[in-house]
Amino acid sequence: MPCFIDKQTHTYTHTMQDVYCAIDLGATSGRVMVAPVGAMGMAENVELHEIYRFPNSMYELGGMFFWNTDALWDEIRKGLRLLAERKDLHVISIGVDSWGCDVVFLDDNGQALAHPRAYRDPYTNGMMEKVWKRMAANGERGEGQKTEIGRAHV
Repeated sequence: MPCFIDKQTHTYTHTMQDVYCAIDLGATSGRVMVAPVGAMGMAENVELHEIYRFPNSMYELGGMFFWNTDALWDEIRKGLRLLAERKDLHVISIGVDSWGCDVVFLDDNGQALAHPRAYRDPYTNGMMEKVWKRMAANGERGEGQKTEIGRAHV
């Protein structure tokens, strides 16, 4: 734990750095990171410090590609445990960022029915063109005009 001298009392104090924790889930890797909190309670001039990095990959089953959400959850917990072991850091909050375009279907008890099928699965090839064509056939405006979201090729 860091040791600081209090300038008014001339005593040593042990303090912990307040941090925000960010869990970033990307298509090929994930990270648990922290950003120090500034004097006003905000992350000023954001500096990210990596605590833990882990791989993320799809697996193939029956010609389809899926995300292994069980493995992701295990890796996230491992990173959070490493963060908890840091006696010099005090976590204010935790946020999660992901690609966010895949879904997990749940049963009546809230349990996952299966791993989510990956958006990077080849079955998605050409789907956007079909969406825009269907929209045009229904008299709706074309690509990006309604949502201002452009095409992203992955």
